[in-house]
Amino acid sequence: MMQETAVLLPVFHTDETVVNKAKELTEAGYFVFCVCPHSLRLFSSFQILSQWAEVFFCKKESGRTEAILEGLAVLAERSDISFIITLEPDERYSAHTVLRLQEELRRQPDGLMIGSHEYSDYSFGKRTAYFIASMGYRFIAGERVFDLQTGALGFSVECCHTLLPLMEKRKTQPFEMSAILSLCLHGTRTKEIPLGVFPGNLKEGQAENSSIKQIQNTKEFSAWRLSDLCKCLCSFVFISRFALFAFSSLLAFLVDWSVFELLHIELSNTSLHESFVTLTAQLVARVISASLNFWINYHFVFKSKERIGASALRYSSTVVFILCLQVVLMYWMDTVLSLSVTYTPLLVQACTFFVNYIIQKKMVYKTRKLPAEI
Repeated sequence: MMQETAVLLPVFHTDETVVNKAKELTEAGYFVFCVCPHSLRLFSSFQILSQWAEVFFCKKESGRTEAILEGLAVLAERSDISFIITLEPDERYSAHTVLRLQEELRRQPDGLMIGSHEYSDYSFGKRTAYFIASMGYRFIAGERVFDLQTGALGFSVECCHTLLPLMEKRKTQPFEMSAILSLCLHGTRTKEIPLGVFPGNLKEGQAENSSIKQIQNTKEFSAWRLSDLCKCLCSFVFISRFALFAFSSLLAFLVDWSVFELLHIELSNTSLHESFVTLTAQLVARVISASLNFWINYHFVFKSKERIGASALRYSSTVVFILCLQVVLMYWMDTVLSLSVTYTPLLVQACTFFVNYIIQKKMVYKTRKLPAEI
């Protein structure tokens, strides 16, 4: 028996699929550890399951995430185990899945291995949702993780000791997503293993071609993501008030950056102090870009019916409010969440962008309806 690797199966229903999965993994030489609800301990199928796996009954009130954490705590105390792999007992995963994750863990024992399936058969909307979620995780944790709903995670016992205290505040959330985020924020390196490339049962004669197929499928695995991104961008850029607002904001940003750079270069050649040069350039650039942004929003985006002076006063108040909000969010993300300094400004800009749009739409301008308004 391969005591080096333990496979944890969360079992919350009674059918032959779970028993067959435990049998398959045990016959492949792995130590199988099933975490089961306390209420199902009397079912006959669990007595059969105990023939192929070690069954652990969690507390009565434990949910799925809490049950997995209880099982991990038990496995982490065993001295004969080096790696732990959590696996959903369904047809998506097999003994070959465990083998792939185990091989990668041996190469990178301090990392988190994420079994990732390709979703080429999924609807465009669902694939887009996966892409947006993965981008959010990349901004938050600085790691690229696509399949956040994976049912296959692999990590070492040492990594498990790190994970358990980090998960104390995330017991009510899905285990896989919470584990990935917790370890990424802690600094653990992650690696996605495209399980769609590695079928569970290679027929005889296919093994020698598996490396070529892996490379080919990996290219396809990345290609459809790029095509989905293009489709997503194309579907977003339609003639609507929100699209016009986004264009206006982007134009104002470019003007702000250009004016600042030009003024800073010109004023740097004078005898003025560097801090005064930077402050003056920033102030002039912000006034010009804000004025341009207000003028475009007033005449073309929201097509306001109100006097321009009243709208300008509310717009100025909005600019001050958004600036204060950005400062607060930057402080909160930096000190409380301890997020990466690289991605914090992007997250703040993204959050305040939508708040800014809602405030301007509802409070700054009295608008006329557009056919394509969102």
